[in-house]
This record gives sequence, C-alpha cells and structure tokens, in this order.
Amino acid sequence: MQIKIYRLFVPVAVWYTRRSDITLQREMNLAEGVPAPMTAEELRRLIDTGQAAPAERGSFCVQFGGGGHYFDDRRAALAYLCTRWGGEFIMRHLDDAVERAAHRRIIAIFEARLEAEKWQNRANPGGGDTQC
Repeated sequence: MQIKIYRLFVPVAVWYTRRSDITLQREMNLAEGVPAPMTAEELRRLIDTGQAAPAERGSFCVQFGGGGHYFDDRRAALAYLCTRWGGEFIMRHLDDAVERAAHRRIIAIFEARLEAEKWQNRANPGGGDTQC
C-alpha cells in the first residue's frame, strides 16, 4: 500500500510588483490523515511530532504570475530571486516581504486545508460496497 502524502505550501516572503505578487514558499508534506494546520503554532507542533516535514527535493518554490520554479535550498531560491528581479529590489524589501507573508500565512494554511479536504473527498467518494 502506498502512503499518501498531502502537500502544504507555506509563504515565507511575499513581494508586491505591478504585474503580480512574487511569493517564496516552503513546501511541507503532511502524513496521511493529518489535518492541515490552521495556525503557525499547529504547524510547529506537527513538525515537532514528525507528522509534517519539509519536502525532500524542491522544498522551496518561487511563484510569480501563475508559474513556479522549485529549488532544493533557500540559497538557490534567493539567488534566483536576486537574478530575476534584481538583488537591490529583493534585499531592500526582504523584511517587508517576510512581514507580509506572516500576515498571509494563516490565510494560506486555511486555503491549503480546504484544498486538501477537497482532494480527500475526491479520493474517497464514500459509498463503499454499493451494488447497482
């Protein structure tokens, strides 16, 4: 039997541009049956108890305009951000971006929980053994 893993993307930093938000996210994998956390404290508890862990590969994602680039570590993701949007812009607004992400984190965790529940409902349509 294959173990199902649910993916949760947690915003680390968010930069606002005229065209679209630039979001640095961290991917976390949740064990099967573990509900998505609603707060940062719940996420910390899941990490501490081993029910959530960072993805093994590509755990950092830079999202912009509907597309994403995945990186294995934070340094590579930050280097991409600085190359793509200019180091001065990224570093000058880094503190603000992290603060914005902290405010959006609760919303993102809630949205991820709803998405996980939606997919969980599709995976288990109910009914069990029904005969036509």
